Amino acid sequence: MSGVRRSGAAALVLLFALAAAPGGRADEREAGGRPRLLDFEFEDPAVRRVLERTTITRAIEPTRFIGRMAHEEFLLDRLPLSAALGRRLHPALEHYRITEKGRGVWAIEEGESIRGRTRLIARAPGRRVYIAEGEFRSLAQLLSFEGAMVITLRYWEDEQGGRAYLHNAPHVYVRIENVLLHGLAKLFSPILHGIVERRVARLAAAANAVSDRFTRDPAGLYREMLGWPEVSERDRAAFRRHFGIEGEE
Repeated sequence: MSGVRRSGAAALVLLFALAAAPGGRADEREAGGRPRLLDFEFEDPAVRRVLERTTITRAIEPTRFIGRMAHEEFLLDRLPLSAALGRRLHPALEHYRITEKGRGVWAIEEGESIRGRTRLIARAPGRRVYIAEGEFRSLAQLLSFEGAMVITLRYWEDEQGGRAYLHNAPHVYVRIENVLLHGLAKLFSPILHGIVERRVARLAAAANAVSDRFTRDPAGLYREMLGWPEVSERDRAAFRRHFGIEGEE
C-alpha cells in the first residue's frame, strides 16, 4: 500500500475487520497502570482485555494519499456513508454493511464472513481509536473465531508542489477468544498474512475509487447519491454542505 494514491478515504480502513498479523506489542502499553494509545489513556475494560493479552498485532504500513484532512474527518464521522460510497464505487465491497446503532457505535457485517460491532472510544484531530468485537469467518468457513480488535488510526496532512497529501498510519491489536487459535497464532501466520493482503488490496482499490470521485466530480457523485436509498438525507445534506454544492436537492 505504499506510494501515492488519490484518496482521502482512510475511513475505509474500518471496513475490513481483520487487518492483523503476528508480532509486536502495543506501542504505548501502560501509563500509570492504564492502557495508553496515541496519547490517550483508557479505563475501558474491553480495551484493557485486548491489550493485556493480544493474540496478533500489526502496524500497517503508512499510506500517502492525495487529499485533505477535512475530507478524512468528514468520512470518519460518517461510517455508514463511507461504506455506501465504497460499496457503490467498488464492487468488491458490495457485501459490506455499516449501520449506526447509537452515538459512536456501529454494526459491521460482510456477508457471512464478519459480524460485529465497532465503537469509537477516543478522538482528536488526526487521531482516533476504535474497538471492534464480533465473529470472523474465512477460508470457506473453515477458519472461524470470536474476538475483539483495538484499532488506532493516526493521519496527517502536508503539502508538496502546491498539492495537499494525507498520510494514514493504522495499527491494530487483535485478541482471539478461541484458546487453541490464540496459542497457534504463529502457526496460522501465513494464512493471516494472506487474508490481510487480500483485504488491504480491496480497501486500497475502494479508497482510490471514492477519492477519484471526491477529487474529480463531487457534484456528480452527489447526484448519484440521490438515488441511493441506503444514504440518509442527513448524510446527503452534510455532503452537500461539505463540498459547497449549491442548487442540488
